[in-house]
Amino acid sequence: MPDAPLPELKDVKKALQAVGIWDDFVEQGKALVAEGKSQADALAELIPVYLARADDLPKRKRPDMFADALWVYENLGAASPDNWTTPPPGPGAIRYLEWAQKHAQNFYAYTVPKLFPAAADRKEAEKRADDDAGPAERTTERLLAHALNALQAHRPDQSGWESHLPQGTA
Repeated sequence: MPDAPLPELKDVKKALQAVGIWDDFVEQGKALVAEGKSQADALAELIPVYLARADDLPKRKRPDMFADALWVYENLGAASPDNWTTPPPGPGAIRYLEWAQKHAQNFYAYTVPKLFPAAADRKEAEKRADDDAGPAERTTERLLAHALNALQAHRPDQSGWESHLPQGTA
């Protein structure tokens, strides 16, 4: 009786990735080819073994993209893994951090507003409240804003304690 045909490699890849053993499968295949087996023989040997293993392993849950993005936000300034606030929540978080460190402007422009929609919602609510406010409320808000601006304009330079020393002594 002839052997059953092997499933397509794309289906094998999907099944093995779902349980996290695809990379191991690839490495074992490379090792068998390095030992002199043909790629077809290596696949014929490994596919049944790995598919049987895959049936016994629990399927991995889908990555939590929100947790990954939040972790990246918390660790964007970390120079090395030693400086991470917590371990990465999923396997994609580290690569996401690498990308975000290279493309911080895009991360802040597109990802951060999605992480913290409450801030955007709050600004929108404040704008609507301003639009709905009566003349007395708008006048009070303008007076408070003017007072705050005046206070900030008269605050001493906050560049450091050296700025308060007489010229030439720092």
